[in-house]
Amino acid sequence: HSVGDFVWYIPACMSTTVLLLAAACHLFHHSSTPSHTTPAKDTQDAFTWVFAPRLAWIAGSVLCLLTFASLTSPLLGRASAASHWYAYQRLEKTTDSTSWHPTKLEDLVALSRHLEAAIAASPDDARVHAQLAGLYLQQFDLAQQNSQNPMPLTQIRDAALASEFASKKALDDWLDLAVGENRKLFDLALSHARRSVQLSPLLGESYALLARLSFLEGPNAERKRFYVQQALRVRPFHSRVQFVAGQEALLAGNVEETMVHWKKAFHGEQAVQNELVRELTEVIPADDLLEVLAPDQRGLDALLNHYHQAAEIENVKIVAAYYTHYLAEQLRNDPKINKPSALMKLASLHERLEAPGKAIRVTQEASRLVPTDFDVRLQLGRLLVSAGRFEEAQAELEWCLRRKPEHAEILQLLSTANRGSLLRQADASTTPPSREPFRQ
Repeated sequence: HSVGDFVWYIPACMSTTVLLLAAACHLFHHSSTPSHTTPAKDTQDAFTWVFAPRLAWIAGSVLCLLTFASLTSPLLGRASAASHWYAYQRLEKTTDSTSWHPTKLEDLVALSRHLEAAIAASPDDARVHAQLAGLYLQQFDLAQQNSQNPMPLTQIRDAALASEFASKKALDDWLDLAVGENRKLFDLALSHARRSVQLSPLLGESYALLARLSFLEGPNAERKRFYVQQALRVRPFHSRVQFVAGQEALLAGNVEETMVHWKKAFHGEQAVQNELVRELTEVIPADDLLEVLAPDQRGLDALLNHYHQAAEIENVKIVAAYYTHYLAEQLRNDPKINKPSALMKLASLHERLEAPGKAIRVTQEASRLVPTDFDVRLQLGRLLVSAGRFEEAQAELEWCLRRKPEHAEILQLLSTANRGSLLRQADASTTPPSREPFRQ
């Protein structure tokens, strides 16, 4: 039992097993005990007393097995689909992607295959249908970039609605010409999004997907608004739903409502936050973005990383300055904050702001809180060497070297500190002493 289940269930399982074995043993001895009554005088009595009960038990057992098979057969598909779902999640982590965040086309294809296998094993999983619909839309966006007519889905939707086709057939004919073979991807996405809503009408992200694809259902611009409203009714706090609602408000020209939705979405799941960072940083200055979004620590990290990767040094400094005030406020007001970790983050921000003195002071404070933390002491040694405070750096680096004698970076830093200290001492010894001016 412990091979397939938790080991602490064994005592209870064994107790019931022993009771059943005891009952079976007792029944066996009871049935084999010779009766003191007069034996049956014909074969009909023998059949009644011997074979009829056994046939009843056999029939009951067969009925139980059939009932068990009918009840567990749907679960077998789900169990088989679970392995594909877990494989999808593992691949999702290794490729650093999600079903809403663009990545490499080959990664998307591999992710889709796992979800397709999961649906083949268990066709009634609404969650998998929604995830697969999102992947198909990503594949479409990436495939369109290399097509003869590289129009993204948003431009295709706007053109389809602006054309006001007389019928759905006319729309389909135009899509065949404008998109070509890639059309099958958003057709598949629409099919899986519909199936997801049919299986789970409370899955708000499926309505968000339908809102993006609503133009495929006919020339009705109001249909998207209905999907967005339904998504907000069933999942008002889902970040993807808030993101799509913000897009709809922006298309309607309501910028204030857009930012209300996007502020809620920004504080949600990481993938949506990253997507908002990419879009908003292109059109909104860093100062205004910080004021509008009021980001928490995770949001500040996302903004800081984005500006750093884009090599926008001034914006990095703007976010870092805001971040330092945020962390200082948290250190003052939040008694549950991890102070050493927050102080080390604050020190790194001071480095970005080119304030080495503040970075050293904050790191020293963290070192006093966790004097045996190797990483903190090593970082303090780095900062002290960079600032030319070689004697102080020697003490920190020698402490680190005793813990890890073969650490290459420590050896290099300590060599620099020793050489700097010796040169400073040599300069001090060769400098002539100052003389008082001659007085008559």
